[in-house]
Amino acid sequence: MVDKALNLLNLLFVKLNLLFEKATNFCFQNERWAKLSFCGLLCLIGIVMFVLNSLTTMIVDDYGYSFSWFNGARITNLKDALLSQYKHYLVWGGRYVPNSLLQFSLIYDKSVFNIVNTVAYLMLLLVVYYHIVGDFKRPRASVILLVNAAMVFFLQAFGQIFLWWTGAVVYLWSALLVFAYLLPFRKQFEQQKPIIENKLTAIIFGAAGILAAWTNENIAPTMVMMIIIYMITYRRKSGKTPFWCYCALCGCIIGTLLLLLAPGNFKRSEVELARVGVGNFNFLTAILANTIKATKQLINGEYLLIPLTSLIALYYKANDEADRTLPNIYLTGMFLSLYATILTPLFIPNRAKLGILLFCLIAAGNLYRQFDLKKLEDTSKKIFALMMLGIFMLMVTDYRVAYKDIKTYKVKDTAKIEYALTQKRNGTLDIILPHNYPMTRFAAPYGLSDINKDPKHWTCRGFARYWGLRSVRTRELPWEKTDSKGDK
Repeated sequence: MVDKALNLLNLLFVKLNLLFEKATNFCFQNERWAKLSFCGLLCLIGIVMFVLNSLTTMIVDDYGYSFSWFNGARITNLKDALLSQYKHYLVWGGRYVPNSLLQFSLIYDKSVFNIVNTVAYLMLLLVVYYHIVGDFKRPRASVILLVNAAMVFFLQAFGQIFLWWTGAVVYLWSALLVFAYLLPFRKQFEQQKPIIENKLTAIIFGAAGILAAWTNENIAPTMVMMIIIYMITYRRKSGKTPFWCYCALCGCIIGTLLLLLAPGNFKRSEVELARVGVGNFNFLTAILANTIKATKQLINGEYLLIPLTSLIALYYKANDEADRTLPNIYLTGMFLSLYATILTPLFIPNRAKLGILLFCLIAAGNLYRQFDLKKLEDTSKKIFALMMLGIFMLMVTDYRVAYKDIKTYKVKDTAKIEYALTQKRNGTLDIILPHNYPMTRFAAPYGLSDINKDPKHWTCRGFARYWGLRSVRTRELPWEKTDSKGDK
């Protein structure tokens, strides 16, 4: 009886193995399946991101940026947004392009942003895919899966970067602008003839570089250096550098200078240093401290360690004929983007680390794409397929966690707003509300300031102003209460 059962199990295993082998070979060889899985995966990711965007409510800065820095009035059109950012540029920060887009987008209903932001996320995936593969002739769903999974697994401010209205425009959209602007350089790498021959078109492209660079402090300078590296590479390959590259370089340098030399940057630095209690600020000490912090990111198990380890493994496994030029270019971009952060008084927050990770993923991807998966042995194909399935299932698990946490926060936040508006209708304009914090990094408010017990705090003032209240604050939690002497 036992022998029969074992034989039956062995027969079942053999048949399942043959079935899995046939399915694996079909997936590796069938061109139609390659296109179907590529499009299907993109659609699935798009649906998930749209749902998560739809569940995410307006929070903190979203309320404040709905009003003009120029005259304090509600933003109602593009002119208002541009004037507001002119004043913002002078007193708070240099990110004129993304912040203008942010304030203009806040005019519209959140449902519009949900669609646009989902499209922006998918476009970023496709832009990164092109930087890796170089074309869309034979779509490789595994590249999309690995890039998306890496962003889900290794970005500790996932919600702030991709779902928070303010954060998405400033970080996701900025990254999209920068990496999209670098696409022609990636395409030129594969060609001898200039891809932009018309001089007027080249000048216009250069002018667009001003806008692309006038976005974010750690990826804009990196973009300038990436362009220079690409130009050197072109000269070494063909003996000349196309005219359009010089136009792009000039535009990006101008945009980067406008970003970094904004009067508001220096005023904000003073405020931020005072806020965290840094006295007698020493620039050299800050550079040393930030250099140590940046270097630690390379071995951070929740951030760059696994992507970098994968990159090193691919370098080791690649044969001697593999072209390492592109991986080296993007790996240099990763280090430039990472260490560009050392010049800031305070080390960058987690939400500013998207560009660094993308450069690393593109470097690894450019080695990965050179492996011909069709030539793998059957056993290797099955192992690879199981790895992709495992990564997909882990990603789905994280999406489930994200959905539950974001939905829970939304329910509480909606109830909080409804209560505040009910009190307002009853004539009460000074409102006390409960705390509301998410549990995971997938929710946009995670790691951000909620409204607190001080009604003069900027988060409280922004919420009250947006909803037409006089003041708002939270209940004092038991562990925040003072004793009889007034000491905490």
